[in-house]
Amino acid sequence: MKKTILLFSIILLFSGCKKEKSVLNNIDSLSTYWDFQIFGDEGRGITFEFYDNEKRAKEYELNFEYSILNQDILIELTNVTYKGKCAKFPNEDDECLSKGRIFIPESDLPKGNYNLILKTKSFEVASEFSFDNIKYTLSIPSNDFLSSSYTESYPMPKNILLGSIVYSGNNNTPSAKDFIDELNSLGFLNTIVPNFDKIPMNNVDSNGVPIERNWSPDNYSLSFVCIMSDNFREAYDVAENYFNANDINIYIYSSNGDQARLDKTEGITTVFKK
Repeated sequence: MKKTILLFSIILLFSGCKKEKSVLNNIDSLSTYWDFQIFGDEGRGITFEFYDNEKRAKEYELNFEYSILNQDILIELTNVTYKGKCAKFPNEDDECLSKGRIFIPESDLPKGNYNLILKTKSFEVASEFSFDNIKYTLSIPSNDFLSSSYTESYPMPKNILLGSIVYSGNNNTPSAKDFIDELNSLGFLNTIVPNFDKIPMNNVDSNGVPIERNWSPDNYSLSFVCIMSDNFREAYDVAENYFNANDINIYIYSSNGDQARLDKTEGITTVFKK
């Protein structure tokens, strides 16, 4: 009996591998969404998400690997992993698009021009990828195998501190403004981020200046954007003091990937990158 079960398991395993290999060999075209990311365990860098252009009744994870040699970036689809049948919702026809993701750290892509080569079992496409210290640009040649509606990504510079103070009651406005003033006095000076309209940024107006908001019955939000010197913890310490001493909520972030939410209802959550 045990031998029969073992044999059946081996048959299922090889059957599954055969199906996955068949899918891998029959991915004929991909589309990609890519962008610069700041937050997350991986830190700052470029993330590429690739979608199989063919809908299938079964969903697969597309597994990619990358390597960089001089100015050549090779992204290769190495295998697929079966994830199960497509969910009926929101897929009206019970078919869905499989996808996969690859992340390349900012440190691996200094200023320069690169050849970005996407390779699968069925095709290979070489595109131009560049970084000029202001923006990343992807230029895909006309072809039937790879497409992207997104051609540029503007990374936010490092060492930018941004956030907002949210509270109820106009009587708390002085405390919120005092918090920003203390940040300024410690060297976290107000700034306008270059290319703020292309990043894009929340809570700034058409000139890149932080917005003050209020809504009924008596709620307020003050935003701020400052320069810093990789000293997010110092800003956090100030925020914690004001949070504990006043009836205000403070949410601060840095373009280095740090995050802190000081909320009277949800408590304090932090992510320090260093």
